[in-house]
Amino acid sequence: MTTGEDIAIGEPAAAPARRPWPVGRRRAGDVGAWPVVAGLVAIWVTFQSLNGAFLSSGNLYNLSRQISYGAVVSIGIVLVLLVGEVDLSVGSLSGLSAAVLAVLVENRGWNPALAIAATVALGAALGCLQGVVSTRFAVPSFVVTLGGLLLFYGMQLHVLGDTGTIRFPFGEPIAQLENLTFEAASSYGLAAVAVAASDGPDTLPGWGEPR
Repeated sequence: MTTGEDIAIGEPAAAPARRPWPVGRRRAGDVGAWPVVAGLVAIWVTFQSLNGAFLSSGNLYNLSRQISYGAVVSIGIVLVLLVGEVDLSVGSLSGLSAAVLAVLVENRGWNPALAIAATVALGAALGCLQGVVSTRFAVPSFVVTLGGLLLFYGMQLHVLGDTGTIRFPFGEPIAQLENLTFEAASSYGLAAVAVAASDGPDTLPGWGEPR
């Protein structure tokens, strides 16, 4: 016969022991960003061995500027891929947006801040339109964005006209924004905040632990 002293009423069951971070994650099959980090380190070691200036501050600065455009576009692509869809029009849509910005600032004399806001709104509206067509009418995203790729590329050629290209003169606000740099302390601070905001809750030890 069981007495009340044998059973502790109302006491929660003990939580299973958690393996120390990040051992538990690796054993569970979640390697996170480690393969990417390992590949990046391998690339650094290889190119640094071929050219001693590869990891110099000047070269890393130039590489960061060159990949910034693709990095921003990739952020949007990741969100699409996370829901199992695809966007083939991202390149032509970004090109159309850049063409519209150049025409508004250089040919129409718009205020740069207003032109940037209008360009962002245009890109968001066209992307939203494709999303509505895909979800509302059950059209595969591959088909919708393939059509958008061709449409936006044609619109870009029309917007640019016969010149085919528009340059922002050096010293104007758009060119200054493109060449904007931060001090070393500010750069490290922004990088730390970005890393903490993106990966902190999932990768830092102690985050998300039950209380």
